[in-house]
Amino acid sequence: MLYLLVLQFVTFVLNTSIGAFILAKNPKKNVNQAFALFALATGGWNLSIFLTLADIGPGLLWGRLAFSFGAVMAAGLLWFVHIFPEPVKRWKLWTAISWICAVGFFALAASPFMIETVQIAGDGISYITGEFIPQTYMLWTLFFLGSLTYVIFRSWYKTIKSRGLIRRQMLSVTTSVTLFWVLALATNLLLPIFANDFRWNNLGPIF
Repeated sequence: MLYLLVLQFVTFVLNTSIGAFILAKNPKKNVNQAFALFALATGGWNLSIFLTLADIGPGLLWGRLAFSFGAVMAAGLLWFVHIFPEPVKRWKLWTAISWICAVGFFALAASPFMIETVQIAGDGISYITGEFIPQTYMLWTLFFLGSLTYVIFRSWYKTIKSRGLIRRQMLSVTTSVTLFWVLALATNLLLPIFANDFRWNNLGPIF
């Protein structure tokens, strides 16, 4: 399990460093704020899983916060895709929607109304499991998957329509987000649901 802890901590440092660097470059620019929110939330996801697996402090709290930061990460991407490389017509509305979702789903996941217990299981490869309240967990899952799916389709649409340097920038961002979505979806949803295999669910934020 040591390599998982090291991997989570190193990824936490990288994500938070990137987020802080981008925000520091131009803290008043919306696109920098949105990307920083995404990167810092991903770092928070890494740190929460690290603390849970390392059994440091209240595991239930860290387990809940992992889902909280996951929701904020999705909301950050939702904001980012509407202002990069250029803001859409209703970007202010999408900014408000993104922040409402970030705050709302962060609070939901951190509350007792979604996750009741958190446990560490597994031999050799440790993973996180627990008891969830189906209704609120389904609501969180629909937001998380729906947001990422929308972001990917929106990103590919903007990539196809763009030209020159902007297209190369969009292609880099879109490819990265798509790869993240596919791997995170497989390890955090598809394998647990269809194969009852939870061993890889702690790898989601590493991608």
